[in-house]
Amino acid sequence: MPVMALAQSVTVINPESALDYGGTMCITMSENGQFIAGSSQEYAGFIMNLADGEIIYDDPVNDYGCEVRGVSNAGVGVGMNGIAAPRIDFATGEKTDLETPEGFTSIANGITPDGSIIVGLYYSETTYVETPCYWDADGALHQLPEATSEELGFEYNGSRAVAVSDDGKTIVGYVIDNFAGNPPIIWRLDEDETSDTFGQWVYDIDIILDKFEPGYGDNAYWGMTPISLSHNGKYVSLKLAMNDENYSNGVGLFDIEEGTITEVPLTDEMKQNDFFPASVSNNGDMVGYFGMMMSLTPFIFQNTGDESAQLLSMADFFGEDISNDALLTLLTAERTLPCVISADGSKIAGWSVDSTTWATYSFIIDLNGESGVNDIAVSNNGAEGQPQVVARYNAAGMRVADNARGLNIEMMSDGSARKVLVK
Repeated sequence: MPVMALAQSVTVINPESALDYGGTMCITMSENGQFIAGSSQEYAGFIMNLADGEIIYDDPVNDYGCEVRGVSNAGVGVGMNGIAAPRIDFATGEKTDLETPEGFTSIANGITPDGSIIVGLYYSETTYVETPCYWDADGALHQLPEATSEELGFEYNGSRAVAVSDDGKTIVGYVIDNFAGNPPIIWRLDEDETSDTFGQWVYDIDIILDKFEPGYGDNAYWGMTPISLSHNGKYVSLKLAMNDENYSNGVGLFDIEEGTITEVPLTDEMKQNDFFPASVSNNGDMVGYFGMMMSLTPFIFQNTGDESAQLLSMADFFGEDISNDALLTLLTAERTLPCVISADGSKIAGWSVDSTTWATYSFIIDLNGESGVNDIAVSNNGAEGQPQVVARYNAAGMRVADNARGLNIEMMSDGSARKVLVK
């Protein structure tokens, strides 16, 4: 059943106040709801304190840009930026590189609320084979164990760790097979004192052997990519590709404790879309988006535990009579991406594109909040001391007012220069 639209509050991060880094794109939120983090239109990573709008940035070091993919309750963010995965401390502004082997590039995908475990991967810059790993509170690197080709029954190109539970004892990731099916692998910290592997990380691939076929065979799925893990370590949201004659796509809810996959009911028409189940709550509720190319529709799935549970577009979920203008704008935009749902399912955060100005802005929907809109402006306090753009040049060396499509060079107020790639 859709909830009444009058009960929701919406917080919007004002894109016009985002300094020279452009609008924000929230892709993660701390467990306590105090911080959001992600990337900006100028390819910088950011962490924002929602209490006052104070923000800090991490400048991109290459054309791929910077993303903060996980943030702790104290505002410590991790993600990707150049060769080594960065760790950014909001409280101190300190930015350090996580330990990365020479000749490799590392990416951090998640962090526990207390900051004690960071999960991700490092990969060879020549072979691109990925190695799943985690970093401890000191930033020291530890490799996670991997399955063998003999166990899996197919050749593969490494694995990556995607997310970690709040207690730091469950990690979810996937095996990188040659058909891009990305079947899930689960790591657990063995706490059984009678076990030969007590105190070590052990992996579980039973779900791969039971359900996955890498481009052939009779099993249910040829694609089953895990996207997110619930805070309590129970549920994994899966992007599914069905092993059927229609090449159907879908969404799955993987219950780690039960070892089962529940397919979310979809119409035949919906199955022809691409789905990204971005985040899952402790109850198995999911948010994400579906569509093709630039036309994306936000969705929500409430795991009620009965046959009535279904995936709904957010417009259908909230109902037709939406009096909150900011919410209506989100639900009718051509590109709105819910990226995270809180542990209790009460808050949904993400980013959207203003169809008039093409500016991006982050948002937080509070399903239990009082109806209204809270427009937060980015505070300059967090940007003090950072160099500002004083001139822009295109690839031909001509000065331009704004960055054009392609490679641009920005001259900074401290005399440095940076490359910006506009797609």
